[in-house]
Amino acid sequence: MTYSNEIQWKRIVVEATAIVGSILLAFAIDAWWEERLDQVRATEYLWQVRADSHENILRLTEAIQLEKAQLKATQEILTALRSPDPMTLESAREWTQFEPGYLWYSDPRLLEGAISALVATGEVNLIDDHEIKASLINYLGQMKADMNEFDRGVDHYFRIRGEILRLLELARTPGDRPEQDELAHELVTIWGEKEAAAAFRLLERNVSNRLWYLEQMLAATEKFSNQFDSQSEH
Repeated sequence: MTYSNEIQWKRIVVEATAIVGSILLAFAIDAWWEERLDQVRATEYLWQVRADSHENILRLTEAIQLEKAQLKATQEILTALRSPDPMTLESAREWTQFEPGYLWYSDPRLLEGAISALVATGEVNLIDDHEIKASLINYLGQMKADMNEFDRGVDHYFRIRGEILRLLELARTPGDRPEQDELAHELVTIWGEKEAAAAFRLLERNVSNRLWYLEQMLAATEKFSNQFDSQSEH
């Protein structure tokens, strides 16, 4: 091999090495950039999940307050229906005028889009913190289970509500009265009927069950939110 050929091969080796190095560097930069984008996406998800959990606490708290008022009114009506003393029109008016109404249910409409997408798409694996990852998955599972039971309770409520409205319709008497007074008169009319007491007893149980699941969801959401806030600060 001549001296000039030796120089040419050295140049080729140097140039090839430079090209390979450039390619490897480009791959490394792409990998770093992809990892960076993954971290940004995971952070955005986590901030949204955190905001959703705070909002859900407010929604669940409001729903629980309303369900407790509903339960109180239902229990008072049930007590009056079972009492040996006839129901008075005045007491019946109090129950029918209670807001949002004694035939009602709460609908908190919890926010779960971000956490559901995070788990369903597998992007939960972008989160490096194993405690946060496990907390997200466990919390979502419990919330879905409790919400399914709550929804079943609402379905049952509509059947009970239909029966109560049927009884009230049968008790309706002719007369030109405001709507609230009409309801009060109907309640007075069905006083003492076993069928009416049984229907309101079912309503009481239904409201109690709905309230229990709402309280379960609130406790789980508060625990999750506190853990999440604490872990996110580190």
